[in-house]
Amino acid sequence: AHTGNLIHDPRATVLFIEDEPACKQIYARRRLSFSCHVQACDRGGETWKRLIPLFRDQFGPVVDTLVNLQDFFLFHLIPEHGRWVTGFGKAFRFRGILFEDAEHLGPDQVKPRS
Repeated sequence: AHTGNLIHDPRATVLFIEDEPACKQIYARRRLSFSCHVQACDRGGETWKRLIPLFRDQFGPVVDTLVNLQDFFLFHLIPEHGRWVTGFGKAFRFRGILFEDAEHLGPDQVKPRS
């Protein structure tokens, strides 16, 4: 289901979040999220040829089984924008993966979920 969704709607969000036991305040966990555009890598393309051996080295012979399955895909995630939260009142948004254009988000810029 996840693969089909990415093929038909090439958007994904990636979240890196501080472990609960390591944080000082559970409600202010540090987190970094990226909204990404998704592209499937062509089988036999340069990216595929470069990455599959690395996957094999990391995960072993099961990769040989996976690459022979027609529903196995590699996806390239291209960050478009993100948000970095380091604590209460310390949220920033930025474009791409560079923090040089980071903008602090004040209370009037953060919309509550409805």
